[in-house]
Amino acid sequence: MNIRLPLCAVLLAAVSSAVAAAPPATRDAAPGAGARLLSQPELIETLRGNTLQGPDYALHYAADGAKLMRRADGSVTRLRWWIGADGAFCEDSLLGRPSCAPQRWLLGEELLIFGADGALKYALRVVPGAPAQP
Repeated sequence: MNIRLPLCAVLLAAVSSAVAAAPPATRDAAPGAGARLLSQPELIETLRGNTLQGPDYALHYAADGAKLMRRADGSVTRLRWWIGADGAFCEDSLLGRPSCAPQRWLLGEELLIFGADGALKYALRVVPGAPAQP
């Protein structure tokens, strides 16, 4: 029996696998994967008024400086974000330490966050507007 796969099915499978490709595992591999390091103004523009969607939480960066973390269990943690005197993006962390001028990479609709060791920590989808429930 001779079974032929239509060309459109083959192309769809190729496109689907390319879109669903895993983000780069390390910071060094990010440029080769097509990720782009965001400047501080670009990071602010990407986050202001938008939401980062994780596997079981959503982080909303309201335009007024509120940072809301909504978890799948319904709990909400209120933090804040701001623009430093030097124009750098700053935010409170869950550990209670503020962080300013972080390096963030953008790959398609995903914001990539790498650890100090260069390994990928988070790949979070950027969703326009207010948070959906995780």
